[in-house]
Amino acid sequence: MFTPALSNDKAVLPYGLGWFVQEANKTRMVWHYGHFPPIASSLYLKVPEHNVTFLLLANTSQLSDSYELQDGDVMRSPYARLFVNHFVFENGDTQ
Repeated sequence: MFTPALSNDKAVLPYGLGWFVQEANKTRMVWHYGHFPPIASSLYLKVPEHNVTFLLLANTSQLSDSYELQDGDVMRSPYARLFVNHFVFENGDTQ
């Protein structure tokens, strides 16, 4: 479920079984978001090797609206970047 799937032409997709999967600084992150405009949105981000999870819920769609999370990059979200920089990478370098 946390392993990226392959497309029909064998390209690695940013999505496993229900979860986006990506790496930053060779650290695997698995995540999912919800978007129900205009009344709700959510972000669920796990970093298994650090045993940390970030869950954010909102009564607005603003957690997702501007960040194009459907493209598979959770680091577009300023909330995810803040969490990862503070709790995963001590020096704040996620590149």
